[in-house]
Amino acid sequence: MKQRFSNNKRACVLAAALLATHGAAHADGGVFQALSPGFYPGVVPGTSDAFNIYGTVDVFYDHLTSGGQSVNRVLSGGAWTSKFGFFGRENLGGGTAVSFVLEAGFNANNGTVGQSGTLFNRQSTVALSNAAWGSLSVGKQFGVGLQLFVDPFLANGKISPWAFLSGVADLGKGASSVESRVNNSAIYTSPTIAGFSTQVLYALKTDQSEPGPATQNRGINVTYHPVTGNNSIYVVGGYNQTWCDPTSGDPSSATCTDSTTRTDSYATALVYDMGRYVFSGSYQLFDPKHDGDYLASVYSLGSSATIGRNLLRASLVYRHTTQDGNHAIGAALGEDYFLSKRTALYVRASLIKNGPNSAQTIDYTTGSPPPKPGVTVTDLAVGMYHNF
Repeated sequence: MKQRFSNNKRACVLAAALLATHGAAHADGGVFQALSPGFYPGVVPGTSDAFNIYGTVDVFYDHLTSGGQSVNRVLSGGAWTSKFGFFGRENLGGGTAVSFVLEAGFNANNGTVGQSGTLFNRQSTVALSNAAWGSLSVGKQFGVGLQLFVDPFLANGKISPWAFLSGVADLGKGASSVESRVNNSAIYTSPTIAGFSTQVLYALKTDQSEPGPATQNRGINVTYHPVTGNNSIYVVGGYNQTWCDPTSGDPSSATCTDSTTRTDSYATALVYDMGRYVFSGSYQLFDPKHDGDYLASVYSLGSSATIGRNLLRASLVYRHTTQDGNHAIGAALGEDYFLSKRTALYVRASLIKNGPNSAQTIDYTTGSPPPKPGVTVTDLAVGMYHNF
């Protein structure tokens, strides 16, 4: 069973603004300074001409136990997705720039592509931007829910409990959520005014002959980001309407079947950044409108800290649905030990404890024990990554 992740996880443009701000506000050693090499070069806004080839290679050993069954394997992407990409930007004058991103995921443990039949499965986007009026980007790109950094593990689709417990696959046939990357989408990002910035998204379904509206996703995200001294607060709110897009090419789409019914997703979060210490909390509500479908609420707390060469992370997540017994709690602890600014060894320990009618799991892939209601799932990952 493929998990379907909500893209509360993912607003790269706003993450870019955060990273740019903290590059100036904090000395090396802060949490976001440690994370920044894993993002694509254009994550920091600018207008200068540029062309970069970038990426990540991440391989880890994984030990998963679910309901008394265990499996050992070598996998890719336990901290950062293994990827390569191309970023380019041209200055058009007058503070206006055009840029593009082409990004492909792959499995570093065996060299295979990240998504069969698709090369640039992670991003394929062109954008026009100006500091005075904002930016417009079109293509396949991150959605407009909560940003990645709300989860200390950056909503990693392998071992982050926040990513797995934010799924909607068990809520009914009408349940859908923002795809991990939204196809056929346009996003307008406003300039920051008095600490506020906004993103608005509109995306079409891949197959226009599908029943229901032509829209696959429309949403809005508002972030308030005041800076006080060396500390920063981020207050984020997002609202998305989605419809199932079963021919989008994303394997997670297989979990939704009704393309006529809308799902409303609400999300809010607060992130407090002290440089070397970051604390976060979030709430999400998934509300499918199909008769008989269930609602799900997801609550999270997270923290990160840098101590010398170490980046320490922790998260606690609780998921509750309106189906009796369908609830789960997840937790994760992690450490990255940096050999350099771009290379680290890491360890992750994750757990999901399911209620009697909940079958959430961690890092479900070929060879994993089948998800079963009521079981406790634990995962230990030890790996290494290099960002280039």
